Amino acid sequence: MTEKSLLPTNWKPFTRFPSLFDEENGFFSDLMKFSGESGLSICDDNGTVVVEAAVPGLKPDDIEISLDSGTLWVKGQKSEKEEDKKRKYYRKSSRSYSYCTSLPDTVDTEKDPKAQCEDGILKITFTKKKNTEPKKIKIKKR
Repeated sequence: MTEKSLLPTNWKPFTRFPSLFDEENGFFSDLMKFSGESGLSICDDNGTVVVEAAVPGLKPDDIEISLDSGTLWVKGQKSEKEEDKKRKYYRKSSRSYSYCTSLPDTVDTEKDPKAQCEDGILKITFTKKKNTEPKKIKIKKR
């Protein structure tokens, strides 16, 4: 017969279940995608427009960049390769990033942008159109 103690114990009945707050679970991390924490910035820098995207853990070969009608797409994905078939995984993580943004009208989409990836930051540099000043329109009098 087992004895039961009246002393407080540190019993956690849900330790075998993944936490909702666990980053790899994705429940709350998916909500964060809509909170403005996108990891993407666009700035005007001396005749160029620079787009920076956070892609930690990815190599240039894992990233795909496309430009369609002034819309920039940055997609990246990396998953761990299963090298040992005998190994049993309890949890296996992968990384994926997807950014989509409209570029400013000042970007010259006819010229090829330059892209480089360093320390988890993808930097895409676009040249600006030469005549980016606003055009004034005169009103005719009757």
